[in-house]
Amino acid sequence: MKRTIMLVLLMVSLSATALALPVKITAPGEAYGHHGACSGWNDCGDAETCAQRACEENGFNTLVSYGESKPCTEFDNCNLFYRGEGVQCGWGNWCGVMGVTDIWCDDPMYDGDYQLVCHEDLPPQDNPPGGDGEVPEFTTIGAGLALIGAGLYAYRKKRN
Repeated sequence: MKRTIMLVLLMVSLSATALALPVKITAPGEAYGHHGACSGWNDCGDAETCAQRACEENGFNTLVSYGESKPCTEFDNCNLFYRGEGVQCGWGNWCGVMGVTDIWCDDPMYDGDYQLVCHEDLPPQDNPPGGDGEVPEFTTIGAGLALIGAGLYAYRKKRN
């Protein structure tokens, strides 16, 4: 019985490690903006809204963080949203429409799967700003399960 309980706790703990870390959807020098005038945010309105839409277009529900925002002329390349749905990947950097970079997303919409619309593969990613690669839920879950396991082990040991 003790081994069964310990095995179940171990399996639950290991399944918690499957929680996904945030994904950076922009390559170095790349940004997202919106078609329209050659200045300002157009239909995005601001950097945060534009970054959130970039997450959604790439199959994520949640914007974790975003970096610098500036005119697309100061980036290597901008991907621009159309009114309605869709994005023009690789639009360029030839006018001053605003763009936002270093976009980190989480919570994939489709059973943990996602497809980056403007990239098949991005280079290896650093951890998101303010993060060290830990999944906070795993830390909490793991600690709780360890305490439960230790308590059950001690209880069982005491009974024998």
